Amino acid sequence: MNWAQGYLYDGVSSAQLPVRFGVDAPGRLLIEHAEGVEIIADARSARVGSRVANTRRTIWLVDGRQIQSDDNDAIDAMFASRAGFEALVHLLENNWRIALTSVAASLIAAVMLIWYGVPWAADQAAYAVPMSWEQEAGHQTLMSLAGLGFSESALPAQRQDELQALFQRFVADLPEARDYRLEFRDWIGPNAFALPGGTVVFTDQIIELFDNDDQFLAVLAHEVGHLEHRHVLRTVMRGASVAVLTAVMFGDVGSASSVIIAVPTTLVYSAYSREFERDADAYAFAELKRRGKSPRAFAEALRKLDAATEGTDTEDVDSSGWSYLSSHPDTAERIRAAERAL
Repeated sequence: MNWAQGYLYDGVSSAQLPVRFGVDAPGRLLIEHAEGVEIIADARSARVGSRVANTRRTIWLVDGRQIQSDDNDAIDAMFASRAGFEALVHLLENNWRIALTSVAASLIAAVMLIWYGVPWAADQAAYAVPMSWEQEAGHQTLMSLAGLGFSESALPAQRQDELQALFQRFVADLPEARDYRLEFRDWIGPNAFALPGGTVVFTDQIIELFDNDDQFLAVLAHEVGHLEHRHVLRTVMRGASVAVLTAVMFGDVGSASSVIIAVPTTLVYSAYSREFERDADAYAFAELKRRGKSPRAFAEALRKLDAATEGTDTEDVDSSGWSYLSSHPDTAERIRAAERAL
């Protein structure tokens, strides 16, 4: 039987008693000290602390006493059935190659979680949001637009009525049950965006850029594509904390309110991902062709917007150059995609 050296503490005072201890063949824990030998019938009743490098270990006895020892190898041998994981940890800690590999693997796992895991969880949370919450988010956002510099539209009433009629015909046969609405606002530059729940906002400036109604419909189809794919909420959720995502998925209305508050700024000032833009563009091309319209109208609208903002600083949100394209990157690529869709 292998013996280990250590100290026995009574669990009440700081007094220590030098001992040697071991586990015999029948599985008994023997503790030898100046007063004699104690025998604990089942060594498995003792709780053994985990091995951390070569630091002192503690063995807790059922009566509250403790044995502390630096003889880690002997303890591992005594309690071999429990030492498998501790031995692995000790190996990792004492082999720098394995430790470095473990660190690298952890970093890769963390990157994969951020790159793939968080967007997946955010998308699941967005799809879990009830339509009533989505509509409330859209309503709150619409109410907040004045604070972001939007004012009532100055477009002629007749022109607004014409566009409203086009809008109603477009959304009449859309499959998802939303409260579709078209709103016009006057702002610092050409822009259009969709609010959760079904409201689409066009600024006067973007309407004035269009040469024809097909260009209006092309941009409208793109914004409806963002709604159909729930890009707004997915973008907000991807920027939310994991705690908020979890709360939303399990119906925590209080946490959902923090997501709703984040929607206005996200809609107006944030860019969608390239993935979302491609999805919305593809949706627009398909809808235009289904309705007998050419995707060329979308390319023409993008060219008009590009020309209108050429030479302006689209990074400055207070300048008159702030535009639809400042939150929709890769204009040339998107124009080529529209032309290929012909």
